[in-house]
Amino acid sequence: MRMRREPLQYYIHDEPDALRFELSGSLSGDGALSVHQAWRTALSILGGRPVIADITFVVDADQHGRDVLQAWHRSDVRIIAASRESRAIAGAFLGEQLTQSTGKVSWREKGTHILLWAMQVLAAAVFLAAGGIALSGAAPLVAIYEEIGIGQWFRYVTGILEIAGAVALLLPRFAFYGAALLATVMCGAIVANFTILGVLSPIPAFVLLLWTGAIAFLLRGR
Repeated sequence: MRMRREPLQYYIHDEPDALRFELSGSLSGDGALSVHQAWRTALSILGGRPVIADITFVVDADQHGRDVLQAWHRSDVRIIAASRESRAIAGAFLGEQLTQSTGKVSWREKGTHILLWAMQVLAAAVFLAAGGIALSGAAPLVAIYEEIGIGQWFRYVTGILEIAGAVALLLPRFAFYGAALLATVMCGAIVANFTILGVLSPIPAFVLLLWTGAIAFLLRGR
């Protein structure tokens, strides 16, 4: 007689230093599809935190379960398998043996997350201020855009892009795109300095380009 599979149950713990999934039962069928969709949805709130998937109490898995485990493995999800049965399942589907782990986030990972968030907040403050000054029509900026020769509308566009990028930096789902947008704006500022303005130092734009570029690099794929 064929034994009935135990339905999958999973819990999501939104912790300050990690997003943790705890699974039990059979990682198969609709249950596997559901946890995969929950993981994809949760990616929008990560904000640079690691994802931990504890499969210690998973008893078996089918093709759908294999797809979930492989997707997690490719995305650097930390898979915890603290039982012999769960390690065998993960090993069969991933082609490697997992060791028992507590699933705690290291101080290094915590430090990286805190540093990244601080970089995002500081960059957002800088660009919010810069965008606000651009939109306010401060005389020095008006003169700079007159020298560029495109028109004052370009000043408004730049200010709006800076503010939009700054706001995006504070939203986990859009932080990568905000950093990439601001890095692009800084590339434009550097080009303008070298080709048109000349009298302004490009160093501030270089620093902000490296800053936002580093944020985008650290946020890639998260």
